[in-house]
Amino acid sequence: MKKEITIYTISDSLGGTSQKLLSAVMAQYPDLIFNNSYRFPFINKESELLDILQDAIKDDAVVISTLVDSHLAAAAREFSRVNHLSYLDLMNPFFEIIKEKRILNLLKFQVFYIVWIRNISTKYLRLNLLLNMMTARTRKDFWSQTL
Repeated sequence: MKKEITIYTISDSLGGTSQKLLSAVMAQYPDLIFNNSYRFPFINKESELLDILQDAIKDDAVVISTLVDSHLAAAAREFSRVNHLSYLDLMNPFFEIIKEKRILNLLKFQVFYIVWIRNISTKYLRLNLLLNMMTARTRKDFWSQTL
């Protein structure tokens, strides 16, 4: 007899991403029966989400989430952690990596910009010094223009 695993898919959109993942997993485990009749698209209220997660506990389900809303995703993660619910967040870990990369790229750009400005500033000072040297008639004139 094949073992049945109940799957809940939760999304704040259609939920196509979780369905694609589930199809790939089902192909890898032909000896299991995946009960995927619990699909919850367009979830955008925390109360709805928590009701669904309560039901998932009763059904001993695995929850696959593609919630983009970070507040809802955090609420689902916390609920699942506290209640020992099998929960897979497909979106937010990737979003966190992207945010970190964006911040690092922004910092790299800022460092590049600061170095670039500093180089321009240094070149300007050198050019100014050179012009003072060229226009000064005596050393005394040069130092009075420079200082």
